[in-house]
Amino acid sequence: MENFVKLGLQEICGIMGTLGRTTEVESLRKEYEVDGITYTCNKEGNTLVIASSDGRVMSIGINAYTEVDDKDPNRIIKYCHHKANIDYYLSNGEKISLSNDLGLYEGYDQYENVERHHLMDGLEKKYIDKNGKEIATFDLEGKSVTLANHKKYEFLDNGIKFGDYLLSLDGKELLLIRDKKASTREEAERFDLEEERKMIDSVIEGYDLHEYSKEALRSASINLELKDSYAKEITRFYNEELKDVRKAINIRTKVLRAFDEDAITHEALYPISFQFHKDALGTAKQL
Repeated sequence: MENFVKLGLQEICGIMGTLGRTTEVESLRKEYEVDGITYTCNKEGNTLVIASSDGRVMSIGINAYTEVDDKDPNRIIKYCHHKANIDYYLSNGEKISLSNDLGLYEGYDQYENVERHHLMDGLEKKYIDKNGKEIATFDLEGKSVTLANHKKYEFLDNGIKFGDYLLSLDGKELLLIRDKKASTREEAERFDLEEERKMIDSVIEGYDLHEYSKEALRSASINLELKDSYAKEITRFYNEELKDVRKAINIRTKVLRAFDEDAITHEALYPISFQFHKDALGTAKQL
């Protein structure tokens, strides 16, 4: 099952439509039972918080407003904003936040027209730490993670791609550099440019070589600078980049686990959306 289905984004669109039609209902609290689990739904303003009796919590919020550009008296421009915010509160104190600014006409009632593909088009997906700091963005299917420092990691069948590099899926070994097999860390760290040049010089000086051979060895000595640069690149990668690779792997693991363990399922959101629609509209009509 694809994660956008698993997360119930279609059902969430239905809840946003209900919120858009019941903005006059400032506060509403309801409990629904689905498959033996109780879901407490608290509407405060234009945000609905859903908390399950088994410890899962999420919120769905909307905010519609219009900005007017009247700098030119002959041409007044309106910019309509329809914010959608969906937060999943994880058991470790962190949070997954999905958000979008939907392209709708003016007014809260326009949320009723939102379908899943509208929500997903341009959807921002963020991983937030315990202090409220954004540490990464990601795609819903776990195919990529971009850290806050803008480093992007793509998770492929044969490894993790980062720029010109391909790493093993566990993030421990550099496999390819610019599509060519990478030397091991041990090989790179063992290379010493000056020592290698000394050995070449000792061969030139210690043997009665033909001049052609000496020229070839001197050229090899000069070309070793390229190998030195290559070895330093590998060493630097292991020393400086692996910590971020492992961070990206860890975030991806937590996101995918959260979709299974922390998110309220679409099977539960469907009846919740239906019943909340009836209760919220009924309350609105009484006001």
